[in-house]
Amino acid sequence: MNLNKEFAVELVEVVRHSLKKDFEEIHRRLDSIESRLERVEGQLAEVSEKVRYVVETTPSIIRANQSTLWNMEKTPVAFCATDVPLLTCLGTE
Repeated sequence: MNLNKEFAVELVEVVRHSLKKDFEEIHRRLDSIESRLERVEGQLAEVSEKVRYVVETTPSIIRANQSTLWNMEKTPVAFCATDVPLLTCLGTE
């Protein structure tokens, strides 16, 4: 009976040691995941800021491009010589 008790105590110690190692490994992996998650959150914040900027500026860029195209359509360029810079020919230089 005493032998069974000693065996049980040893078995508990082995299991406890094994569980402690498993717990430490899980904790280490969780720390690593948390670190990667923080990096991803930072990258997501950067991308979000860039998307916000694009969304905010795109309408004005489109309007500016439309205006430029409209002005170019109305500007006679047939008389421009080939050796004259295009901006000079368009009268924008």
